[in-house]
Amino acid sequence: MAKTSVLLPVYNGQQYLESAIQSVLSQDADFELLVQDDCSSDGTAEIARSFADPRVKYAVNPRNSGCWASLQAAADRAGGQLLRLFSHDDLMLAGDLGQAEKCLAENPDYGVTISDYEKVDSHGAEIGSSFDHKQLHTELPDRIRGSEAAWYLFRFGCISGTQSTITVRRTLFDAVGGFDTAMRFCGDFAFLAKSAPAGGLVYNRRIAAKIRFHPQQTSKDGRKHMAYLDEMREVLRRLLLQMDPGRQAAAARAFKWIYGHQLFDLAVKNLLKLDGKFLKRFHEEYGGRMLGGSALAWACKLPSRALRRAQ
Repeated sequence: MAKTSVLLPVYNGQQYLESAIQSVLSQDADFELLVQDDCSSDGTAEIARSFADPRVKYAVNPRNSGCWASLQAAADRAGGQLLRLFSHDDLMLAGDLGQAEKCLAENPDYGVTISDYEKVDSHGAEIGSSFDHKQLHTELPDRIRGSEAAWYLFRFGCISGTQSTITVRRTLFDAVGGFDTAMRFCGDFAFLAKSAPAGGLVYNRRIAAKIRFHPQQTSKDGRKHMAYLDEMREVLRRLLLQMDPGRQAAAARAFKWIYGHQLFDLAVKNLLKLDGKFLKRFHEEYGGRMLGGSALAWACKLPSRALRRAQ
């Protein structure tokens, strides 16, 4: 039985899948690679089946179900003591799996670990790293659990920044009920929101992978941000319930400033992609419904007004 099961969901990923698989196969560790195809219509199946290595285990979903349902399906057939989440367009660096295994072995009372990563574009050119998030990098402790973990996740959002550096013990994965398969955009955040408080998280401060940022990513589609915001709000609600009373009250009061600013930034970055009707609907839907909605209402009105002036 393999020590680590690498879970790799893919949908129409022929452009990057081969290099992603090769980066996993180059790891000096005891692992199996579970490729879960979400009913791709391109050359994904042919690429996955072209690998004769018995560690590569390919399967297809009975129907198109989304990333997190695919990850759950891969987890259901995994035999490893550790589960490593991955993505078909990312790359593992040398020693990545071994370092994650070592990290959890040295921290037997913790159940999940995350690492730093490089950011690359669609051509593989470096465009930054997780170290760009200076406040998170400097303020997040090396180890968090319980209400403290809930607080840091609430404050900084999905602290892993990506699913592709998350490694979790199988026992903890089963204890928290696996992945939230209904999630489309915030599945990694939702998983950390229950696994880190319950089992404890170790921040392994080393570059472990190359994470690709490109226009085809679903999470970058500005037209789907309203669904993204619904999911994020639900995860934040769950985190609030896991905080101690003192921090819970403070978090509720501070929410409109912390996340109002982030949502404003999100809207501004996508201003050229979104039309006035979307921004108007965005404001109507979310302006008064989130905790302390005044900051969000202001954040949505401002780009709408700027767009009207531009027209």
